[in-house]
Amino acid sequence: MITKERFFGGTYNNEAFSGNINVHPLAGKTWRLAGTSTPSVTLPDARTLRPDEIAAIWNSGAATITVKDNAGGAIGTILAGAVALLYLFDTSTQAGGWRLLARSFL
Repeated sequence: MITKERFFGGTYNNEAFSGNINVHPLAGKTWRLAGTSTPSVTLPDARTLRPDEIAAIWNSGAATITVKDNAGGAIGTILAGAVALLYLFDTSTQAGGWRLLARSFL
């Protein structure tokens, strides 16, 4: 798991991972992830964040990454080589309300 302390320090590079990884987005922070073997990203409990938080995730791996809210619901996917922006608009529940905007540059 990526700790809040490590993430707050700036860009976090995780060259390869399989399974699930937890992320904690804050405005202006970037994640570079290379997922293998059905990778997924789980976002934090939205009630612990402020509305309007934004995070960027670059999928530098060859596998599509599934993004899940903290309750396990699928928010969307990030294709290999794509960059996604995650925007938190609702913090009233554990799952929260997220928008995922992804763009492939390949």
